[in-house]
Amino acid sequence: SVPEGDIGRVLEILKIYIFTFAGTSHQNYMRYMLDLYALLQYECSPALKLTLLNNYLFNLRDEIGNFRRGGEFDDQHYRQVIAPNVLHFLKLKENVEAAFDLKRRSKSHTSPHLRDETRVLLQMYREDELHSFRSGRSMGHAAVNRFERGYENLQDGKLAEFLKRS
Repeated sequence: SVPEGDIGRVLEILKIYIFTFAGTSHQNYMRYMLDLYALLQYECSPALKLTLLNNYLFNLRDEIGNFRRGGEFDDQHYRQVIAPNVLHFLKLKENVEAAFDLKRRSKSHTSPHLRDETRVLLQMYREDELHSFRSGRSMGHAAVNRFERGYENLQDGKLAEFLKRS
């Protein structure tokens, strides 16, 4: 279905994300997803909907039936076009920096601030192996079903609020 430009599965995932974001503190994402879904389902002509959905795909040769999804790093396009030119891309960045006399950024992290409190805290983390998974250890956090919470939030007024605003 992807070579033909059919990305209906993306639209199905979009529906899930509406509920998921409604169950989080990321209300702007929820509103964006609702706006996009409403646009695609109720406001667009079929031709505009197809055009917008095809923006999620690329068609290098502009041929019908030659749409592809992006992001596969073992893809022939990456191997034959992008990879051989990576050094040129890096050099281009350096040339732009030099042309506009931009200050080079360091590629290393700064050392942590070495106040006494920070050193003590880092030592405690090391001793408790806080950054390592340990079976049975609980940090007092329970995972929340954001999809279910989002469904409830939409039902309890978020959807009505969105519709009033739209």
